[in-house]
Amino acid sequence: MDRSTIECLCAGLVIAALGCLSGGPTEPPELPDADARDRQILTLERSIARDRRSLEDLVTKPRDENMQELHDDAVLREIAARITVETRRLRTLRSQHGPSGDRAPTP
Repeated sequence: MDRSTIECLCAGLVIAALGCLSGGPTEPPELPDADARDRQILTLERSIARDRRSLEDLVTKPRDENMQELHDDAVLREIAARITVETRRLRTLRSQHGPSGDRAPTP
């Protein structure tokens, strides 16, 4: 394996570990109205896409011997943590209502 492949694998492990470490909400959040929910979903989708592009740029950037290890990069950790939180929030918002705006049935 070449160095960039190893760095990509390390980044994936960091993201997965941060996702496991961050706890979810203890109480369900209040349900927003449909328009506010749609705006929140759009905002989260855009933010997650932007962060994923940033992660891709960070992971694929050529690194030299003097640079810190990728898994020690504070920016990578910050982005990974933010993506984890926002992805959970997005999943929650999407699960609260069906496509017609009706609340999804609880399992």
